[in-house]
Formats: sequence, structure tokens, C-alpha cells
Amino acid sequence: MSLQNGDLILFQGDSITDCGRNREDASDLGPGYPKMVAAAISALYPEKKLRYINLGISGHRTHNLLERWEADCIELRPAFLSILVGINDLWHRKTNEGNTDEDLEMYYDKLLTRTREALGDIPILMMEPFLTPDNETTITFQELERLKAIVRRLAEKHHAIFVPLDDALRKASDAFPPHSLTREGVHPTAQGHSIIAKHWLDAALPIIF
Repeated sequence: MSLQNGDLILFQGDSITDCGRNREDASDLGPGYPKMVAAAISALYPEKKLRYINLGISGHRTHNLLERWEADCIELRPAFLSILVGINDLWHRKTNEGNTDEDLEMYYDKLLTRTREALGDIPILMMEPFLTPDNETTITFQELERLKAIVRRLAEKHHAIFVPLDDALRKASDAFPPHSLTREGVHPTAQGHSIIAKHWLDAALPIIF
């Protein structure tokens, strides 16, 4: 599939995608990986006049995305959809507000099913949630492994592009001092976002151009 002039790439997720974007400005992508991806595509394919929207919202979990999916995805009719979500489903368990593995998978599955029903076979890129080795959160690596398996399983079920970010960031962490890639294991630094953007592009570009 080749994206056409005017097509929309939509970034969805939680704070990693949000990255402090200005929500009053629909064109603001924030300083994180969505902006880096858009800049790279514009440099590589200047003839393409693509549109980019970042609708990641800090703190959101899979059920939050599902609740706003009609307005924040389906009605926008993206030609390419990027999703990174799930880590907050684990993080909020410390306050008994997280989702169980079963609920997390159910919400994510419903979201993807609705997307396929409404938007057909558009490319969907699903990024793997991650923890860097310098993790200081309450999330355990055992919980993360179960989440990673859920995301991979749903990507296969819904014929999505799967990006194994956890392995990529763990390997990259070997070359940097602690907290160079994330602040506490989850929220990326600029360097961390650049690695995410690199792997996003490696996975997506052969599919969409």
C-alpha cells in the first residue's frame, strides 16, 4: 500500500505518545517520536503531502482508548494507524485502578475489531510496551512479559504490523548510562524517543511507501 497525498497518519496511545503535546493545537505532535517520524517521512518523501495527528493522552489505558475510539479514530478515517498502549493498565494496579490481563486483552481486542470493521484493511502498527533495565516503577518484568504476549497475539489476530520495542530498547540500554533512554523505565528521554522513531520507520516504511 502506498499512502497518497492528503492521507492521515494517526498516532494513538498514552503519555509516551502524548509527550506533552499542546492539546489546544491539533497540528502539534509534541516533541516525541510522532514528531520525529513525521519529520523523517517529510525528509525522505517531500513529494508526499501527508497529514499527521497525535491523539495520545497521558494516563490512558486500553479501556480509555476504546471509550473515545469513535471520535478519536474512526471518524478521522486515518490511512495509517499507530498504537502504543498497555503499560498504564499495569502501572495503575498499584492503586487498584489497573486492568487485569484478561480485561486489557478484551478492551484492546474490541478496539482493533472495531477498527477493522470501520476502516477495513488499513495498515495498523502496534508497538510493544517496554521497560528499560533501569526500571524504577512498580511494574514487574513478569507483568510486562504477559503484556507483550497479549499485544503480539492481537497483532497477529488483526493482521497488524508488530514492532518489538522492548528488545530494541533493552539492547540499546547496554550502550548508555542508566536513565539515558527513559526517566524511570517507561517515559522516554529524547534519545529514547529517537530509538522508538527509528524502529517505527523501519517497520512502517516498507509497508506504506
